[in-house]
Amino acid sequence: MKKKLLSSIIVIGLWTMLAIPTFAISTPSNFEIVPQADSGGAVENAVNAVGAQGGHVRDTYNTQADNMKDSVGNQLASGIMTRNTLLDYTVYLVRFLSQVGLLIGGLMIIYAGYLYATTIFGWGDASKGKKAITNAIVGILIIAFSYAIMKFLTSALIS
Repeated sequence: MKKKLLSSIIVIGLWTMLAIPTFAISTPSNFEIVPQADSGGAVENAVNAVGAQGGHVRDTYNTQADNMKDSVGNQLASGIMTRNTLLDYTVYLVRFLSQVGLLIGGLMIIYAGYLYATTIFGWGDASKGKKAITNAIVGILIIAFSYAIMKFLTSALIS
């Protein structure tokens, strides 16, 4: 019984560690809390274009904001933001925190498996290992479901 439980703990831990990259396929791999602005002077050109052209500044501002609507980093760096900038940044931040949480959850499952495995040699307490495994799995499920709820709400709000 202990060998089956130990092997299932190892399988769940490895599955969690392998699921982290697939969980965040659409996330850039730079792994930063504040997204980087594009290089090449796009931000400076957009800021300069707002004040340089004739006509209403608001119209030029809206044009530049529409040009940068897909890059949260450019919007935050330039200050030229749309209505959805806060929502886009919240999605970016939740995605980042979900990745960190899944990484920590996977490591906690591996650690909990170690705690449980030490009971085979008589060094540890089995109830402590079981409780740690349960808490790690519950934490991973909470992170996964919160991410799914966030994706559902943002798709409903954006479209």
